Amino acid sequence: MKTGKNTTIFYRLAYPIISIAFFTALFWGWTECSDPETSISSKQIVEPQVNAFGFCSDSLDQQSFLVQRNETLSDILLNFDLPGDSIIRIVNRSRDVLDVRKIIAGNTYHTFTKEDSLNSLAYIVYEKSPVNFIVFDLNDSLNVYESAKEISIRENQKSAVINNSLYVSLIQSDASPDLAIKLSQIFAWQIDFYHLQEGDNFKVIYEEM
Repeated sequence: MKTGKNTTIFYRLAYPIISIAFFTALFWGWTECSDPETSISSKQIVEPQVNAFGFCSDSLDQQSFLVQRNETLSDILLNFDLPGDSIIRIVNRSRDVLDVRKIIAGNTYHTFTKEDSLNSLAYIVYEKSPVNFIVFDLNDSLNVYESAKEISIRENQKSAVINNSLYVSLIQSDASPDLAIKLSQIFAWQIDFYHLQEGDNFKVIYEEM
């Protein structure tokens, strides 16, 4: 009888201990499986990349062209097999933003087409200047607007020894021709740039956009 009572007491004590051990192991296993860092790394979020013109073009095919002499906006649009009524709508819509008669030969424009069987035009971007541009959004609803690229200003410097002229020395040091012209304009009354001596040297520190 004592043995039976001892066995009963043993099982009564053993059940809670086994239950605690089981649920503890289950909890730790669930905690490791649901590690937040593992979950985040397994589901990396890919942010869409916005181009210099302010819209996402990751899934679009981009091509760049130069405006030809005497080429109009209508001529450009005709190159992409757009229907006549669509061309009229685009030209009319753009009048408040762009004088279509003043599209400058040599300026760049870009086309962004969808990667489908029709290669449908999604955007046309005409660059009025290195900073300002016109976007023709040809998606669901036609939209034409002007915008500008973000500009950053950085400090730069050039230095060289003059062997020929200031202009040639600047160009040989990979400076912009505009820098040489502006430098000569700024110091036109202080320096005689036509009588610089061979072996003279200079250093210019400037900001560029």
